[in-house]
Amino acid sequence: MTITLIQRMNFNDTKEHWAMVQKEYTSNIIPHVNDKIEYGLSRDAQSITEVLLCYDNDSCSVWLEECMSPYPYSNCDELKKMVESYSWKIIIA
Repeated sequence: MTITLIQRMNFNDTKEHWAMVQKEYTSNIIPHVNDKIEYGLSRDAQSITEVLLCYDNDSCSVWLEECMSPYPYSNCDELKKMVESYSWKIIIA
């Protein structure tokens, strides 16, 4: 099953500057709301807030709780470089 993690990430001290990021994984583990996920982009485990299963194409979209970037960035280009270094991509900025 293809699992797509999706998260809103704030990249400075205010919530005015944010980006939506995502990464795809292949796994047979079906995630559930309130499960926690650890991954390299975040210092702490993140809670799952929503799960959407699509049996037609064997996929699952997983929304994670909103988080602050582990480091402050002055603009989206700096955040994009960091996000891509973890093999994530920005889908909305």
